[in-house]
Amino acid sequence: MRIEPEPVIIASTVVLRPWRAEDITALTAIYGDPLSVQYIDVPQPYDAARAAKFVRRAAGSRAAGTAFHYAVTLPDSDTVVGSAYLHDLAPAEAASDVSYLIHPRHRGRGWAAAALVTLSDAALRAGFRHIFARIKPGNRASEAVVARAGFTGFEPTTEKSGGTPHIEPRPTPTMETSSPHTSDRLNREPGFISFRLTTR
Repeated sequence: MRIEPEPVIIASTVVLRPWRAEDITALTAIYGDPLSVQYIDVPQPYDAARAAKFVRRAAGSRAAGTAFHYAVTLPDSDTVVGSAYLHDLAPAEAASDVSYLIHPRHRGRGWAAAALVTLSDAALRAGFRHIFARIKPGNRASEAVVARAGFTGFEPTTEKSGGTPHIEPRPTPTMETSSPHTSDRLNREPGFISFRLTTR
């Protein structure tokens, strides 16, 4: 079963739309930012050639239904302020990961939370029941964003045998009981703090 959010998502504060060739300059600033590269896994240096390839790949991913990439823009000007996307889809579980990143010149204005809420709401409307956000430890700004967006947290812990980090749920009274498949998704990326938004 294919679950697909709409290609253009309009909210009061942001508009999410497909990436275009004219967005390459904004893309290079977003994914080449020295602060961001500490927390994302993107080849560096991130130049115009990589950005152009990304735009083409994003269109192909949507057509195939394997990932849904959006430029985060402002309603009144179409200015690109960031990137948000659904990836690692698991249609059988009605689950998806969500990621987001804001242009370095547009941080501190609430656009990350707006993009995350807008895309997550669209994903839930489309039929996803579990939305996951995984954040590297130390990225306090992103932790605050997912908290504002209503995600519940999962804290990284370290097993005594071997010292291998893994993810354990932080107790939350309103959280649904996880299915075995959903639990597998929570534990598959050691060393990340995971957050989940689930339909009630």
